[in-house]
Amino acid sequence: MPAASASQLPEGVPTIRVIAMPTDTNPAGDVFGGWIISQMDLAAGTTAAFRANGRAATVAINGVVFLEPVVVGDEVSIYTHITREGRTSMTIHVQTWRRARHTHLTSKVTEGDFTFVALDENRRCRPQRPATRPIAPLRSESLWDSSACLFSVMAFRLSGEWSRATVWAISRIRAPWERPDG
Repeated sequence: MPAASASQLPEGVPTIRVIAMPTDTNPAGDVFGGWIISQMDLAAGTTAAFRANGRAATVAINGVVFLEPVVVGDEVSIYTHITREGRTSMTIHVQTWRRARHTHLTSKVTEGDFTFVALDENRRCRPQRPATRPIAPLRSESLWDSSACLFSVMAFRLSGEWSRATVWAISRIRAPWERPDG
């Protein structure tokens, strides 16, 4: 399987990252394609609900082609990006990548376009609310604050005391839209 270069990987961090398990396989022992599509739909649905600022439903899936199998133990990363917005609908391009569990080698498994419509409380199409801020993928370097916080919380669990570093790290946590680089 060819390894992907950094320039081929999608920008940002995955919307969903999951490990393929034995219960996700077909009779041939490969991860079932329907499971992969369901994970892609979950990732696209997360992006759609965030953009719609409410409920959204899948109405179409186009252009899904499987390039290679996923095997048990692979880390599956799913990236999403909004490519089109209409009055009530949006199209989200979804790419699925795999990484063998004990390597750094990654390869694209599949990609496709998922179309969603925004729904009201009665589950009927509604116009999308205006975007309050641009939706862009997080950049890896913008996750530093969260990593520092996680490290500090782990240190707290070991020592039982909040340190100045922990308080500082927690004070630096910002949602992606609140960060100057987000």
